Amino acid sequence: MKHLIRKILKEHYEEEFDKWALLEMDLRKAMDQIIAKNKSNWGDGEYGVMNAIDQMFEEGFFQKISHNLWEQEEGGKDQPPSEDEIAAGSYRRWDQLPSLEGTDKGKWTTITPTISTQLFWRAVKQMVMNHDEETFEEYRDMPANNYGPYERYKEFEPTLKLFGLNDNKTEPDSMYNKIFHTALDNYEGIKNGDIKNFNGLRIPETHDYEVDMRQTTTEYVEYTWPVSVSAFSSKDAEMEVFADEDGMYSWYEFEGQPRFHKEWLDEETQERDVVKVREV
Repeated sequence: MKHLIRKILKEHYEEEFDKWALLEMDLRKAMDQIIAKNKSNWGDGEYGVMNAIDQMFEEGFFQKISHNLWEQEEGGKDQPPSEDEIAAGSYRRWDQLPSLEGTDKGKWTTITPTISTQLFWRAVKQMVMNHDEETFEEYRDMPANNYGPYERYKEFEPTLKLFGLNDNKTEPDSMYNKIFHTALDNYEGIKNGDIKNFNGLRIPETHDYEVDMRQTTTEYVEYTWPVSVSAFSSKDAEMEVFADEDGMYSWYEFEGQPRFHKEWLDEETQERDVVKVREV
């Protein structure tokens, strides 16, 4: 009888609340315990932490991010984001498929990350609130400060985690970089309160660039070639070619001749740098 009552209550409970509401309720209970345990350690940052946590539970948060990616299979019909969504650069992902034969089967899927404009605004705003402008400028000028893309990502990942946006995608047109540059371009307006929602943001656009590269390497090459010599003995012929007093038997004197062979054995990279970047 008790089992039947629990079953009826469970079914009623799940009909009244969808799965995302249930997730939010469970997470709120867990978060209350975390807050009680850690609140004394936050000091002056208490209100900032509480504000970030509160934003996570605004109405419909989980429902909004549950479909934050739409997938377009290769050759499929293009599906642009809706008016209340914002998209970032697409990338291709290899999806492994199960195979009874044990062969490597799969397909390429084109992924275009999209999130709601409301979630985008929250992430941008929180990134501004959590970092000073000098930090943004420092990571904007990555090459000059010897930072790589992943180092920039790790600096801002704690904020991204609050909104479930830490997907480790660091490509220059990724959603993370779109949030970073939007926060940088709108920093002052967000900080002083002039920008209050997504509609007030200036959203940066991607541009096409051509990067001139330069790299030096040391190549290890093996040359083999025959040399015809008239001599009274094989030893005399060997010594004549080995000594090569007149410079007649070097490989470049025989390049293109029959049985001449050139083989690259290895190479050692010395340096690589960017010569020039220009918008195209």
